[in-house]
Amino acid sequence: MIKKIIFCGPFGKGGRFVGGGESGNLKTLKLLESGGYEVKLVEKPYPKGRGLVKPVFYIFQVLGYICRFIYALVGSPKECTIHITGFYGHLIYLEWIFVSIGRLFSRKVIYELRAGGADDFYHVGSKLYRLFFKQTILKASIVLCQGKEYQAFVKANFSKQSVYYPNYMESQSFEQHASKILTVNKSDVINLVYFGRLVSSKNVEDIIEIASLVKESGAEVKLCLIGPCKADYQKILERKVERLNLADNVQFTGKQPSEKLFSMLEESHFFIFPTKEKREGHSNALTEAMACGVVPIVSDCGFNRSVVGSDEFVIDGIDSASFANKILAVWHQENWRELSEMVRRRVENNYLDTAVKDRLLLAHNNKAKVKIDHTV
Repeated sequence: MIKKIIFCGPFGKGGRFVGGGESGNLKTLKLLESGGYEVKLVEKPYPKGRGLVKPVFYIFQVLGYICRFIYALVGSPKECTIHITGFYGHLIYLEWIFVSIGRLFSRKVIYELRAGGADDFYHVGSKLYRLFFKQTILKASIVLCQGKEYQAFVKANFSKQSVYYPNYMESQSFEQHASKILTVNKSDVINLVYFGRLVSSKNVEDIIEIASLVKESGAEVKLCLIGPCKADYQKILERKVERLNLADNVQFTGKQPSEKLFSMLEESHFFIFPTKEKREGHSNALTEAMACGVVPIVSDCGFNRSVVGSDEFVIDGIDSASFANKILAVWHQENWRELSEMVRRRVENNYLDTAVKDRLLLAHNNKAKVKIDHTV
């Protein structure tokens, strides 16, 4: 008998990714299908329309979303489990409805806490919000946490165990690209890289400032900024590059295909990630950079600290001088290669699909006992 799962959440619109949530859901879908499950997608709608029409129309979209979920439940066997991707915030009330309906049908409900900020939303939320969040967590059969930080939060506030289910890199991609890395020899030029969305919340201006400070120390430096950027913000960044006299040191490449991206990472020494994004979770860019042996220097935001696995790579606060000093310290101590190999092994051992697949499949197995609190 084919095992079945009802999977609720956003999966992109028109075949295009909207963000990391959609990308993560599609990865989860792939793991479930490779594990022998038949997966029924119940896709979360995206608001449409303009002005006053937009919120009114969205109400009907949400009602349709709930109806499609109930229809899928009615037509599924009792052994069918439910996977709900949780993004909380204003969605917590809808997520509570889905979890409650699933439990009302006596189904095993997996609630996955994705992205960052769930703990902040809970602590600053109203009493009503905290009540719905708490009941969503408690009603769920199993809670999957994208970050180790969430496991501590769930246990401390709701006395509930959870399963660590981090973002991951596909092993095939790792073998194709990252397994070839670590060929970079220490050169006279320190190569810095950032890839992802070029937006203010990622502190891209600070990354340029960091490159300038490294240059001021007397070191030769190159900074490669990879990713999409809106025209107005691009102008701000370009003006900063010009003001700091970094025209020959900074390159904007725009968004790059995977093959080209990984070839660029082969030339990089440090991944600079001073993000202050409120919803920062487990960054895919961070994982991919580490997989390629690019030493990360990150802010203490989202799940950065637990992902890199060492305080040596984390800068408290957004302080450009501290980032620059850390880069120079590693370079002058000549232990870059040692750290490069360390972060690459961390991804290989903890953040590949081969490392996380069993946790997901065990969570959905009605007969298996789920192992709790995976430590990495």
